[in-house]
Amino acid sequence: MAIFLRESTSIITVDASDVLKDTTKTEFYYMVGDKEYKIPIDGAKVVYNGQVKNVTAEELAPDVGTVRLISNNRGGDYDTILVESYTDYVVKNVNYDNDTVYFTDGSSMILDISDASVSTSITDSTGKEIEAYDLYPEDILSIAESDKYRKVWRSNRITEGAVTEKTDDYFVINGEKYTVSKAFREEQSLETIELGTDFIFYLNFMGKIVTAEKYRDYMYGYLVNASPVGGLDKKPYLKIYTEEKEMVVYDTADRVMLNGESISKKDILHESKANEIWDGSGAIRQLLRYETDGQNRLVKIETATDHTKNAEAAEADEGFSLD
Repeated sequence: MAIFLRESTSIITVDASDVLKDTTKTEFYYMVGDKEYKIPIDGAKVVYNGQVKNVTAEELAPDVGTVRLISNNRGGDYDTILVESYTDYVVKNVNYDNDTVYFTDGSSMILDISDASVSTSITDSTGKEIEAYDLYPEDILSIAESDKYRKVWRSNRITEGAVTEKTDDYFVINGEKYTVSKAFREEQSLETIELGTDFIFYLNFMGKIVTAEKYRDYMYGYLVNASPVGGLDKKPYLKIYTEEKEMVVYDTADRVMLNGESISKKDILHESKANEIWDGSGAIRQLLRYETDGQNRLVKIETATDHTKNAEAAEADEGFSLD
């Protein structure tokens, strides 16, 4: 639905986290810093996820998204309200043949950007337009939708560390406060997050925690060989001589964290792309620190930084190094 703005238009944009639960269908309450504001909205037209709708008070206070109040007479009555309300999902799998995305809660959705019957856009957290082919398991999708409208934000952001403080609304991780999304509270119990225990937290495009898993212990090994294609299944494989003195061939997860960068399965050992473990045609033999998931697939790889000739750098670096 198109909204035409005049020069006399005034707009207030409020992040969902700043909308107060005191909001009703006639009065909108929100915070700016430590100050509370109230705006009369009785009679305002509400466009909810691209569709004019008679909303409830709860729908005016979304968990994830934004609310825009528009006045067409320079700050007078706010006669139009635009609500973008997102629901968070964790991707479990993707059928790339028909653009169907399956989620960990058991639901699924067809995200076909070429389908004229539903206006669908998919955007990554940098603002780049993407499609279902670019989605992978463990991605976080935030979806705002109505009958003929679907707006999707994809995030693969994570943060790692121990929770030092927690409430029903937020966790403090590495000294930084992270808001807990509605999806987390519905799918995971807050009691599963133990204070002082390391976790991997998956964030949506607005930086809210959507899901978490316990941090896995690192394993160490020497990269011996790698192949971008393993037989008929076309999976990348890495052969590693482990600290248990065993030669193990590992498959990779659909997305791998390589030295802090999230890389897709198809790009980790790409024939025309080099990285820290692959020179474009073969493995770069070296010591690795790595993690696997429940299916024994590589999910995280770190290469060692060489500080043997730089004592100052070695002292400052708390990561994985050769010294």
